[in-house]
Amino acid sequence: MSRVKLSFPPGQSGYLFFTGWDTDLRYPHSHEDLELNIIESGEVVYLIDSKQYTLTAGSCLWLFPDQEHQIIQKSPELSMLVLVFRAASLQRMVTSETAAPLVDRQQEHVMCRKLTTSGVKEVLRTARRLIEHDGFLEYREAGITWLLFSVWELFLEAEIIQGKACHWAVEQALKLIEADLSLQIPEVCARLNVSQGYLSSLFHQELGMTIPQYRNRRRVEDFLMLYEPQKTILDCALEAGFGSYAQFYRVFSRMLGTSPQDHFREAVDGKHDHRRDV
Repeated sequence: MSRVKLSFPPGQSGYLFFTGWDTDLRYPHSHEDLELNIIESGEVVYLIDSKQYTLTAGSCLWLFPDQEHQIIQKSPELSMLVLVFRAASLQRMVTSETAAPLVDRQQEHVMCRKLTTSGVKEVLRTARRLIEHDGFLEYREAGITWLLFSVWELFLEAEIIQGKACHWAVEQALKLIEADLSLQIPEVCARLNVSQGYLSSLFHQELGMTIPQYRNRRRVEDFLMLYEPQKTILDCALEAGFGSYAQFYRVFSRMLGTSPQDHFREAVDGKHDHRRDV
């Protein structure tokens, strides 16, 4: 398991940001601090403790220190609030039984629930105000602390999201593919000592897509993270692992429902519209 070192701003107990399709760290990993995820729109699927957790708008997930997790699917329209808080700072703050689970390093359960619509709206609105005050450190420090415990209060009364068991062969196949996207199905099957037909059927049954489809989704995600205006679409597509522009164009258009050129044109227009609204 890979342990990721989170980078905190100097003198701050926590930080927060919005992320989406470009969310990285899709391989199995953990970290030594507390992370909170709240889905604003779209969908993301986590693999935690050999179970799949599907998070949609309003879903809230707490990731505790040393809890291994991995993103295995996400939709193009995903928007997610991420709040990270130093475990050491939280340990000093928590004194009540109500908040005690937040500092339980032996947490055995996945904390995943669906918050109320009104609660989510208030949390996301507050988060955006805090992000805007990036030069007022005291304001952000107090605000992030308040937001963390406010979400916990909402969470305690929320509906539990149950995980779906993931077959060991699918879980291990995902880890192998994440480690090397060029790995072919026969080699994956050989390493797991299962037949190709069995693994292919099981993979589709568990994730709703074939192994090649999953691999192509991951390559599109890599492309979107690699792409910059000063680079060509073809260069980024090849770097992401596609064999040709034709293959990339076909997969990209099928997944996002638009061509690469139209996708980036719409993204630029959206930014311009946002600036006019401001």
